[in-house]
Parts: sequence; structure tokens; C-alpha cells
Amino acid sequence: MEGHAAPEDDTSTLHVTDALGTIPQTTHLLEGSMLKILRFGDAVDVMTSVLLKVAKIRIQVGRFGLRNINIGTTTNTAKILRYTEEKITAKPFKIAIKRIKKSGAGCVGIGLQKAWEEAFYWDIIKRYAETIDPLSLVAGRGPAGGSTLQEKAAAAEFIALVGIGTCDKNQRKCRV
Repeated sequence: MEGHAAPEDDTSTLHVTDALGTIPQTTHLLEGSMLKILRFGDAVDVMTSVLLKVAKIRIQVGRFGLRNINIGTTTNTAKILRYTEEKITAKPFKIAIKRIKKSGAGCVGIGLQKAWEEAFYWDIIKRYAETIDPLSLVAGRGPAGGSTLQEKAAAAEFIALVGIGTCDKNQRKCRV
């Protein structure tokens, strides 16, 4: 298959055994131009990065177990300070430790949820891009970079509204 584009519907099912049992996972072969640009070294780097991320998540979850944790969150620094002073610092050692662990577990949960959300940002952007009239956009000033004008406009709006990343990679994705 080397050097040839794989059909879009070319999939295979892999059965992964985990602590929770067998989980079927559908995998897709590389599409079109991906076969030409993804080098073996890049693939190794990507897989290493993914494996390290999964290991980090499993270690964090392992410290706290799989459970539902309700923690109140706020961005009000006065409330955070008051909570810390009254509900943690002023309490006996064992109660303070229990509350700190609960807060830590809640932070891990929030981090996991954010990681899952981030995995689907591009799907959300692409779906919104489909609703944008291409005639309403000004032609791009630079190379397409693999994204349509609608995708770039949708990404720019997404980044502005969600208030995330202004790194070079994100800016390149939405440069119009």
C-alpha cells in the first residue's frame, strides 16, 4: 500500500483489552496526501506523544480512582481565598488533607474533560465552517495551508469566542 492513497471507507476494527474488558476500536487508514507527507519519524513522535499523554492521564486517574466528585469552582479570587482559609487552612490536619485530595481529584477530572473537549474542537469548527457562505469572505492573502477560507474564518471566530490559543499554529489555521 506504500505510496498509494487509501480509499476513504478503508477501515479495520481492533479489539483492545483493558481493565474494563474488550473494547472494539475502529481505525482508519491514512487518507490521500497524508501518505505522502507523514514520515516514519513523525509517526513515531506522534505515537510517543499520544502514549505519554495516555500514561499521564491513567496515573492521575489512578491516584483518585473513578468516581464522581462535585467541587464548586469560581474565578472570583476573594471567594477562593475565603474558601481556602475557612474550609482548608482552619481545619484539623486530616480534614484539610481530605479536602485537598478531593480538590485535586476534581482538578484531574476537569483536566480530563478539557482534554476530551479539545480533541473535538476541529470537528466543531468544521461543522460551523459548512454554514459560512464562501462568497461572504475575502480571498486569502497567503497559501491555503490545507484549510478552506470557511475553516479559517470559523477557526478565527472559535478562538476569539472561546478565548483560547493565540499560538503560531492556531494563528496559521485561521489566517485569512
